[in-house]
Amino acid sequence: MLLYEDYPGGVMDEFQAKALLRKYKIRTPLGMLIEGNALPDDISLHYPVVLKAVGHDLLHKSDSGAVILRINDRDQLDSAFRHLLTKFPEHNFLLEEMVQGKVETILGVNKNPTFGHVIMLGTGGILAEIFDDVSFRTVNISTSDVSEMIMETSLGRFVRGFRGIRINEKSIVDTAISLSQLIQDEGGNIRSLDINPLILTESDAFAADAKIVLSK
Repeated sequence: MLLYEDYPGGVMDEFQAKALLRKYKIRTPLGMLIEGNALPDDISLHYPVVLKAVGHDLLHKSDSGAVILRINDRDQLDSAFRHLLTKFPEHNFLLEEMVQGKVETILGVNKNPTFGHVIMLGTGGILAEIFDDVSFRTVNISTSDVSEMIMETSLGRFVRGFRGIRINEKSIVDTAISLSQLIQDEGGNIRSLDINPLILTESDAFAADAKIVLSK
């Protein structure tokens, strides 16, 4: 079981959170952790890439200016790294391939004092807090539960095909079922878990960002 005391402030950083997601076969972008104040000479990732400062105190990295997107070559990467290193000198950095997706969703879990862990699915990205386009179920969901959640939100339009954009319903269902299993196995002390965005391509779903907060 995950323990609050094992993580500063009870917060898993993005690298730690994604490692746990991968344990449950939730896909994340290809990436590498950079520790210290220098980039490795040999980077095997494909451009464009994303560079992020990671740490338990950076739950909202975009608001903190801790993310640089669409880095297209080594010169841009060197410049981006120098910028973030100056701004966040005590942090590690996560370098990942940038997933080119069709739709951004949010998939998460919160611990409710009455109902226990509740899973949420809906419109994601930076607009998730503006548009209340989400559906909820208690954890231990079935494939039919997830399909219903999809159709209760605007994601259903994209499953059917909307303005030339079509997403794979199975990739959403598989990811949500895996998250439900993670919570059943590890979730005793998980207060909240957010995957935002969960980027959907025509065939897959990728957890582009992840946050896990533990309770005492």
